[in-house]
Parts: sequence; structure tokens; C-alpha cells
Amino acid sequence: MSDATRMTLDIWSEFRLLAEIVEEDVHKNAVKGNLSAGVRVRKGIRQLRSIGAELIKATLVAREEARAEKPSAAPAAVVEQPVEAVVVVEPEPAKKARKSKKTG
Repeated sequence: MSDATRMTLDIWSEFRLLAEIVEEDVHKNAVKGNLSAGVRVRKGIRQLRSIGAELIKATLVAREEARAEKPSAAPAAVVEQPVEAVVVVEPEPAKKARKSKKTG
């Protein structure tokens, strides 16, 4: 396992742990009316956003490392497909309805 992958998993664990703590404080604030828990929720959400950004960066680094480890494959040969003829059929003009002669 590469260092970038290990770092990604460590950051993810930190993110999950903080999310669980914030969830508990949301419950305390919403159900019990604990105002201090509401402050902790807002602070925790800011931290989650920051850790989330770190997680995104770590996953991008891990992806780049994984791409660098793989040998680059030769580009696939382009096979040209035969083009089929397209027939365009134009609709016939609409016939005008004749007015019937009234008898009487």
C-alpha cells in the first residue's frame, strides 16, 4: 500500500470520527435544546469541510501515484468503420381538402 493510499485512509478515518461526534452534538442541540452543542456542530462542520478538502487532495495524489506505477499502454489502434448511406425522405405536401358542394 502506497503512502498516498495510507494517508487517504487515515484522513477518511478522521473524517468519519468527526462526523460521528458532530452527529451526537446535532442530536443534543435539536432534541435536548443544548445551545453549546449547536456551537460545537457549527465548528465541527467547518472542520469537516477542511478535512474533506484534505481528503480530496489526498485522493488525487493517490490517483496520480497509481497512474505513475502502471506502465503506459500503447494507444489503441483506430479502426475505421464503413459509413452507411443515409437516405433522406421528404414528406409529401399535404393535399388540400375540397369543399363539398351543398345541394339544395
